[in-house]
Amino acid sequence: MNTLSVNIRYATEADAAALSELGKVTFYDAFAEDNSEQDMQHHLEETYSLEKVTANIQSPDILYLLAEFAGELIGFAKLDLQNRPEALQLKNAIELHQIYVLQKGIGKGIGSALMERCFSEAQDRNTDGIWLGVWEKNLKAIRFYERWGFQTTSSHDFVLGEDVQRDLIMERPF
Repeated sequence: MNTLSVNIRYATEADAAALSELGKVTFYDAFAEDNSEQDMQHHLEETYSLEKVTANIQSPDILYLLAEFAGELIGFAKLDLQNRPEALQLKNAIELHQIYVLQKGIGKGIGSALMERCFSEAQDRNTDGIWLGVWEKNLKAIRFYERWGFQTTSSHDFVLGEDVQRDLIMERPF
């Protein structure tokens, strides 16, 4: 897969159904092995329902970036332009809330193309950086974020279904 052929664009309401399905598939692929089926299904229904995704696309505080290759939706990133917990060291940062790529696109530069675009979007809005929460057991993602200059600064709880998990808060200043 040639990453030069990857197109990154903003999501529109017309993308809601495809984005809902992509979110379900990529999240399930990433976390099903380490979580109960019941917790996974609850999270997928709550987070990636068509109604929720449509509402997020319509929100002025949420920005979805879609990665397409050969006309196929292969990954996405979700930026939250307003969520800034008190514990952050950065005071004007954007949250990288989600970044996921289909299995067949992992290791092909799709995640990097999305990350570069997230940095661009944040810098265009005159922020002082990007922050994210990542499950402490997701070592592959943590290494990816560290390669992009993110550093762990704190942690918070993340509830998946009925399971309370620990997310590391990672920040990347500009």
